Amino acid sequence: MASCRLHIQTTQSRPNPTITAGTGETPTLGTLDFYMARLHGAIERDPAQHERLIVRIKEILAQVASEHL
Repeated sequence: MASCRLHIQTTQSRPNPTITAGTGETPTLGTLDFYMARLHGAIERDPAQHERLIVRIKEILAQVASEHL
């Protein structure tokens, strides 16, 4: 029983990069870091293909920044 509890605690404390956006699960620092790394990689590989996404990200970041001033 103790090993089962340890497994559950370990699993819960570890970031789960398989959580899919839009599932309603609460993001963690680990999952946010994972998604940001994937997003950065995709944009860096082909910025021209993701131009609209880059513009949208800049809009969102500007809005977040203005709300926290």
